[in-house]
Formats: sequence, structure tokens, C-alpha cells
Amino acid sequence: ITAEKPVEPGFIDILGVDRNNTLTVVEIKRKAATKEAVKQLKKYMDVFMVEPGHRVRGILVAPELASGSQRLLASLGLEYKPLSPQKCAEVLKKKREKSLTDFFS
Repeated sequence: ITAEKPVEPGFIDILGVDRNNTLTVVEIKRKAATKEAVKQLKKYMDVFMVEPGHRVRGILVAPELASGSQRLLASLGLEYKPLSPQKCAEVLKKKREKSLTDFFS
């Protein structure tokens, strides 16, 4: 839908819709994602979770997770996709043959 979407707690890196038509909030980090990054993603998702039963998907993208982050992600029902800055640069250099999400491993 958009990138750098301003919301009350800050700026959402990527706001989109997945292949199941679920609103998806993506937070991207250049370094290891800490518990604070997980909490930040959750705050962004909370902006859209105003209706009961309305599903919002949250994905944290970073080269790796810092200690304790995986447990917090799991407890909040959030996802993690590893992506290094080098791989991201490779993707962005290519013409838009594929979307960035095609490169999440």
C-alpha cells in the first residue's frame, strides 16, 4: 500500500496486503532486531487492530534477532524474516522483476 506511513507511534516502514488480503505491517531493521524493535512493530499493528476479529499481520525484517527477541515475537504472534543489508541492496539494484518479499528466506 505504502512505505514510510506516518502513524501516531512513528513511521511504518512498509504497509501492505499479503496474498490472503490481510493487512500487513513490516518493520525493517539494518542490525539485529531487539525486543524494542518487536515492541515497536506491535505498537504499529495496534493502530489497525480496532475492530474485533480484524486480522493484522506483523513481520519484522532484520539480518538477525537479538537475544530474547524470538520469544517475544512468538508470544505476540508476530513473524520474523531474515534479510541482510547486502541482500537487500542486491534486490534493490535489480529492476522490479520481483518484489522485495520474494527474497525473504
